[in-house]
Amino acid sequence: MIVEKKTLLEELHQRQSYILQSLRALRETSDELLRKRPGPDQWSALECLEHLNQTYRHYCPAIAKALQNSKTDGSSSYKEGFMGRMMTNSMSIVNGQNKRTMKTFRSMVPDVSNQSTAAIFEQLEQFEKQMADFVQQASHLSLSANRVPSAIGPIIRFKLGDCLRFMVAHDERHLLQAQKALIAATKA
Repeated sequence: MIVEKKTLLEELHQRQSYILQSLRALRETSDELLRKRPGPDQWSALECLEHLNQTYRHYCPAIAKALQNSKTDGSSSYKEGFMGRMMTNSMSIVNGQNKRTMKTFRSMVPDVSNQSTAAIFEQLEQFEKQMADFVQQASHLSLSANRVPSAIGPIIRFKLGDCLRFMVAHDERHLLQAQKALIAATKA
């Protein structure tokens, strides 16, 4: 699919702003509720947030490198790649529900047992602000020329634009999961 680059980046910026607002609202929740798992094999809200931190620990340096190596691009359109579209669509939310459930790679399963809630929130807010900066920096750069290696492994590589789209969709997916975990924790 071909989209206007400006429209894509504006949409990502708006979605990123909403993600930051949601994160700030979650921060007001008690530590007890944030750490409570809705079920034995389900993540707590805090685990969902730490998973986002783990993901950003991989992607932020890779995106920064791709941005640094990108050339100025006067193109007004962007064509998503097959792998980027597939990965982003797998993260999609439809009617307030995650489109599909998926298993997380063992290396990305979060462990919050030795971490403070405040530290997890602070790190995630920094990553989210960095992501917003990345979206802004991308406005005058090529979104197609450089690739970002996936956290799955270097065989799967995203176009820079696809990676930005994927990260925002991934954030939205796990914020929804965190919100649902809190609802379940409140009812229990």
